[in-house]
Order: sequence, then C-alpha cells, then structure tokens
Amino acid sequence: MPVCNACGDALSGAYTDIDGILLHDECFKCCKCNTLIGDDEYFDEEDAQGEPTGRFLCSNCEDDSNGEPCYRCGKLLNSFMIPDEYPERKYCDECFSCELCQKSLADGCRMAFIDDKMVCVECAARKDGRMCTKCEEPIVNVDEHGMTRWVTDATGRRFHYECFALSLIHI
Repeated sequence: MPVCNACGDALSGAYTDIDGILLHDECFKCCKCNTLIGDDEYFDEEDAQGEPTGRFLCSNCEDDSNGEPCYRCGKLLNSFMIPDEYPERKYCDECFSCELCQKSLADGCRMAFIDDKMVCVECAARKDGRMCTKCEEPIVNVDEHGMTRWVTDATGRRFHYECFALSLIHI
C-alpha cells in the first residue's frame, strides 16, 4: 500500500499524485505558510542548485520569494545579501556569515573568499598565516587605499605596524 510522502501514513481514499510524490489531500500544503493548496495553483520549491525539493509553494509564497534560493542553505529568499565578488550568489540573512566562525558579515563587515568559502577577514588572515608575531592576532589593518599592510622583519616574521614599533622599543 502506498504511503504519503509528507506524513508517512498509508494512503487510503482521496490523495494527490504529483510526478510520483503521493500526498493525502490534507497534507498537500505550502511548505512556507502551511496553507492547504488543494486545487489552487502551486509551484515546486527548488534548492540552491535549482533542483526540486519535493515540497511545494502556494502562489502567494512563490510570489513573495521570487523563487530564488539562498546559495548556502537553499531556503527561498524574501530578502537577501549579495557579496560583491560573486553577484550571482544570494544569501539569506542567517547564511550571510563567515563559514568558519559564523560571524555575521552584514553591516559592512569585510570579507574574503578562500577555497570558494565566504569568510571574515580575521579568519582569512588566520588561514593565510597573516598573524602578528608579537600579539598573535590576525593582521587585517587597512590603509587609506584599502590595502592590508604589515611589517616583515629580516627573518620573515610579520607584525602589525604598532606591534613592530613596540618590539623595537623592547629590544
């Protein structure tokens, strides 16, 4: 006996078959607002790669989302953030964060992309080895031209400008 793809219970009586997805009529609901869809217009929900998820949207929720999924989690977007480096990628507010430390990258926080992952500049500096020898913090200082600057001594050790000056005083 076939079972409902939504609730897992056996199907008996009236049910809906959408391309092999079997649902009790009362389980054929919008995955976003939980409204019964019935005979109304519906849309397939898609993941970040544009593949159907097996869940459905009512016409109101499809209109709200424009059908665009978050690049990271695949949830349909009502509002989104776009990194300058990858304008084709759209992220929900929760996913617009460093993929290493989860720090939010909204509100103008500087970011970088390493191995195709969106990360904050602090994590990027740690991953790239841009750590100050004196204070052991990541080197993320930016000058008036937007360039990250540091001092490297004769042995190849890196310092913040301020830390390098302090290390000279304490010699």
